[in-house]
Amino acid sequence: MRVWHAPELSATEREALRQVLAGGVPVEAEVVQERFVRRVLRMPLGDRVVFAKQHLFPRLAVRARYWLRASPTAREVAMLRLAAQRGVVVPQPLAEATERGLLGPTSAVLVTEELAAGTEPGVEDLLHAVLWLAEHGVFHPDMHGDNVRLLTDAGGAGRYAFLDFQSCSVSGGAVRGRRLAWMIGKAMAWLTARGALPEPVLRSLTDDTRLVDAALQVAGQLKARCRASRARHRLRDSTLVCRERVGLLGCRLRLRGSELPQRFDQEVLERTTPVGAALIAVSGDGSVVRVRRRGLLRTLWMHGPLADRDSGFLAWERIGPWPWAQESLYICGSMGSSGLRAAWEGVLADAAVMAAPTLTR
Repeated sequence: MRVWHAPELSATEREALRQVLAGGVPVEAEVVQERFVRRVLRMPLGDRVVFAKQHLFPRLAVRARYWLRASPTAREVAMLRLAAQRGVVVPQPLAEATERGLLGPTSAVLVTEELAAGTEPGVEDLLHAVLWLAEHGVFHPDMHGDNVRLLTDAGGAGRYAFLDFQSCSVSGGAVRGRRLAWMIGKAMAWLTARGALPEPVLRSLTDDTRLVDAALQVAGQLKARCRASRARHRLRDSTLVCRERVGLLGCRLRLRGSELPQRFDQEVLERTTPVGAALIAVSGDGSVVRVRRRGLLRTLWMHGPLADRDSGFLAWERIGPWPWAQESLYICGSMGSSGLRAAWEGVLADAAVMAAPTLTR
């Protein structure tokens, strides 16, 4: 294992970090975030508080990504130093450790000192921070509000502090073109998801209409990717949806706790549904509508709203493993054709955005 410590750390502090750098979780540490590939700890160290980012490398594909490259923590230390030289306020790295195997790193840990308390930036602050960072030659591909803090010094002046430099790069001049559009688009997508309207604010900060249009395109593509990711999650391991087997080869996904009727009225062929010709049947009490046809219904289920008490999609099933087998979609009766049409229009809109030329970073 290769271990680096900042010169200002005492022997006692280095010993206190031994367990963290080995990938462990000390008793005094607080788990701030824990995901499949990364864990973040917050713990006291002498008279200061530090954060430890532990990369877990659970899959071979993740390890192989860094087979011939520096580990993510070693790269982040280098980027933090370069950014600090440009006058950017970033966390100070205190320790870093990387353990490598034959196929790449098996463990990587970075310990940084906690920044001064700050506030989450607003719409204008976040967009201004992105433009400020780009002017200083730092490309940050994950520029959302959780990675920016607004600090206030004793004189009342505001400063921006930035976090998470694992995937950043520092260039000789200001960041321009597609890379700048990506940074702004990432921030706009984060703001839009929280109900803000960043476009008018961005147009007030810059006169470059081409940059604004490119950033809007990036934000739209990121939104479509997020929806597609949620759709895959819904089919895979959602806590709201359970998987059932229908017959020998069929599959049904239904909302947990919901009961589907066993009897439906006689099916009627309708050719004017949002998804084209389909067989429509209604349960006896009118609470559930079954739409049956070949193709398209799985896509609609993945993108449509899960059912609540009044409206939404209850279940999707396909009798047979082949893609062209007949499918059935169960929806709440109160949803009606208008709700089905709105869901299908959302699918078409996402498909149009994803089909647009992608702006590379």
